[in-house]
Amino acid sequence: MFEYDNIGGKIKGWAKWIFAIEAIATIIMGLIFMGVSVLAGFLLMLFGPIAAWVSSWILYGYGQLIENSDIIAEEYKRVNEKHDKVVAKRNAEKQAKRLERAKVVIGNPNVADDEFVDITCPNCKTELSYTKEQLLNDDLNCPMCDAHISL
Repeated sequence: MFEYDNIGGKIKGWAKWIFAIEAIATIIMGLIFMGVSVLAGFLLMLFGPIAAWVSSWILYGYGQLIENSDIIAEEYKRVNEKHDKVVAKRNAEKQAKRLERAKVVIGNPNVADDEFVDITCPNCKTELSYTKEQLLNDDLNCPMCDAHISL
């Protein structure tokens, strides 16, 4: 019954109906006024529909603004979704490189135990730095979300 879809189109439709009703009403009023004053009735019949038409522009324009804002919001959402996918892919590639580097550092006996290695928490995506010695310990938890971190 009370649909709120395509509200801009509905407002534009109402603007057309209101114009038609006002135009017809001013013509009828002009005919009535012709009984009192022919000039007043003629002017009302001539300029009444024009005034109704011009006044309908505001409501019609408002409906058009709503339609345009819906189009812009949909396009913005589509672009953001695409951007989010690209960012997620890049972050996954970065994480994979960091994990590879961490595994290389852990397996390399020439790297000092106090050298820091950057990794990303798999849960909250916070960038963390741990020493080689800490990474060798299998009991690492993220300090931000308390998720278990394993290489």
